[in-house]
Amino acid sequence: MPLTLDHLRRYAIARSLFKPTTLGKAISKLGFVQADPIRAPARAQDLTLRHRVTDYRAGDLERRYPKLPLEEDFFVNYGYVPRALHELMHPRTARTV
Repeated sequence: MPLTLDHLRRYAIARSLFKPTTLGKAISKLGFVQADPIRAPARAQDLTLRHRVTDYRAGDLERRYPKLPLEEDFFVNYGYVPRALHELMHPRTARTV
């Protein structure tokens, strides 16, 4: 059976949109949540988490950040990563060309 665009769409949705859970569990499952201060149309972290966290409201990540096992860091973009993943990302060494 050949893969179609519909197959790929269902595959992507099934693996990125999961049943709403707690904020900590959602970020752990995602592994990285991009942070963005621009509010047009909304911050990236709020758009990412609103369908994945039960009763999530804009700004919840920033309000609850100090009590969560998260770190702010750069991966591809600036964002939040679980502390255990953060430890694997460091120390980073400079590339030699």
